[in-house]
Amino acid sequence: MTRFQAAGIHFGISILIALIFLSLVFFVWYPQPYFSIGGGDHLLVLLIGVDITIGPLLTLLVFKAGKPGLKRDLSIIAMLQISALVLGASVITTARPAFVVFTIDRFIVVSANDITDQSWDRATGSKFNSAPWGGPVLVSVPMPEDPKARNALMIEVLSGSTDMSLEPRLYVPYQDDIANVQKHLQDMNTLGASLPEPIASRLVQEDINAEAVGWLPLVGRTRSAMMLIRRTDATPLGLADVDPWPYLRKKQD
Repeated sequence: MTRFQAAGIHFGISILIALIFLSLVFFVWYPQPYFSIGGGDHLLVLLIGVDITIGPLLTLLVFKAGKPGLKRDLSIIAMLQISALVLGASVITTARPAFVVFTIDRFIVVSANDITDQSWDRATGSKFNSAPWGGPVLVSVPMPEDPKARNALMIEVLSGSTDMSLEPRLYVPYQDDIANVQKHLQDMNTLGASLPEPIASRLVQEDINAEAVGWLPLVGRTRSAMMLIRRTDATPLGLADVDPWPYLRKKQD
């Protein structure tokens, strides 16, 4: 076997591993557009680039049929490549979107590593006491109905000791708070006479009229988007990769 054949085999194996990992990233942990608004693109490009290039290149450099110590050299290359992949994968998985939290008048994407150990401890016994692995879970944080509890929570928030979106103990299933979601929906007419293309495409895809849909801002790690919501039952219809803030500022002017 020539060194080019060995490097080619190594490259093929690296591509296969990369495809398996990418499938988990895009279809489970970071379903689009959470990947792009979560800022994971640069890290993933670097990780996959290293995985599919450095290993095969090192194999190309060291491989020589019959060379003494060849197995040792290839084992070291494999261990280095696996270590780099595991390290990068651990960073990506710990930063995966865990929850999409409706709070006050917007949705916030909360990553697994946004929630502190102390917050997880306070959520012991709660339904949401660990970060899910099957993709982001839609939840809500309603204000307590009891005036004393509401005032106590507001004091915590205003003092900076509590961020409601990062406290799983406060989470409730999204369906338990749909009336609050419906109350805060923005009208499609706030987007102007001509809807942005991502929104228009989504409406066509869902076969639904604009009048039957509202929207709310969704805040990601690096940028924001719009969550489209069916008015009748507050069912999320998906995300539109459109910056919501210019439209909200224009509405306030």
